[in-house]
Amino acid sequence: MTRAAALGSQIATIASNNMIDAIRKAQPEVPERAVAIVKEVLSAEFERAFSGPDGIMAAIVDLYAKYFSHEEVKALLEFYNSPAGRKAIAVMPTLAQESAAAGNAWAMANMPKIASKVEQRLRAEGFVK
Repeated sequence: MTRAAALGSQIATIASNNMIDAIRKAQPEVPERAVAIVKEVLSAEFERAFSGPDGIMAAIVDLYAKYFSHEEVKALLEFYNSPAGRKAIAVMPTLAQESAAAGNAWAMANMPKIASKVEQRLRAEGFVK
């Protein structure tokens, strides 16, 4: 009902884009065919993860059962059938993608400063010379 498989596809796209970016930084001359292979493999693997019999959907169902009672699951289903719930389902992939981009931007802007603070603390404790 929540279109988790579609969200999995979005996650695959984000993961493949991040992997491709890392590959291109390490090897700027990487051929487009290599990029296509990365995308194909990640897409197929995430599709299998969300729809295959040995995928993670069964584990996700078990997690819902662990944290939600039967009545709560019914309430969630009622919510997801409401206008707000349908909107939440519709925007969740885009929201996840934009949230990942925001997190990535934050990390890119802040990790040098954070790494410097970690180094200072490690130096102060004698772990780094």
